Amino acid sequence: MTSLHQKLIKRPALKRGSHYSPSSSFPANIAAPVEALKHELERRIKP
Repeated sequence: MTSLHQKLIKRPALKRGSHYSPSSSFPANIAAPVEALKHELERRIKP
C-alpha cells in the first residue's frame, strides 16, 4: 500500500458520518453510489 493511499484512509474526513465502518477503507455512503455507478456503466457497455 502506498503512503498516499494510507493518508487517504487515515484522513478524518472519511470518518465523518454514521456510515463509517472501521473494517473498510470507505464509508458506505461513498462505496454504495460507486458500486451502483459501476454496475450502470457495465450495463451500458455490454450490448
